[in-house]
Amino acid sequence: MERLKAGLVLLRSKLAAISRQAPVVAQSMVEYAIIAAVVAVFAIAAVNGLGKQLVTAFNNIGSTVVGAPSNNNAGGPP
Repeated sequence: MERLKAGLVLLRSKLAAISRQAPVVAQSMVEYAIIAAVVAVFAIAAVNGLGKQLVTAFNNIGSTVVGAPSNNNAGGPP
């Protein structure tokens, strides 16, 4: 009977420890979710703000490459 009581006391103490830790873990998860949401909002805003500038830059690079003279001997011996 004493072993059963000792086991119940141990079980109660373990459950109490778990119940004290559960709110802390949940709070940490909520904090990480909020941080991830804020980072995502800033990333979307940056892409929207810089998107047109990046398209223009790549179009300029592409038109420069297309207009460049070709070297038919590229990669071969001189």
